[in-house]
Amino acid sequence: MAALDPLDLLHFFTAQFAAQTRRISAMSIAKRGRLYHLRRRVPRRYRGIEPRETVWISLHTDSETIAHGKADRASRRCSALL
Repeated sequence: MAALDPLDLLHFFTAQFAAQTRRISAMSIAKRGRLYHLRRRVPRRYRGIEPRETVWISLHTDSETIAHGKADRASRRCSALL
């Protein structure tokens, strides 16, 4: 059996994690331009400070698989701030 390229292993494990993330959370991820973004609703208690109903957080990737992995971490960090 041939050794796997480290990048192939990274993609495999990222895809596995992303599949689990999709089952766990219902985050809204969308491609805007060439990069993926996480869409988050602004809680009503902050509407006086932030007039937008939703904010877009860049995931800094053009790969949907990697975006799903990053979205979970970004969502948790955003929730911790709120």
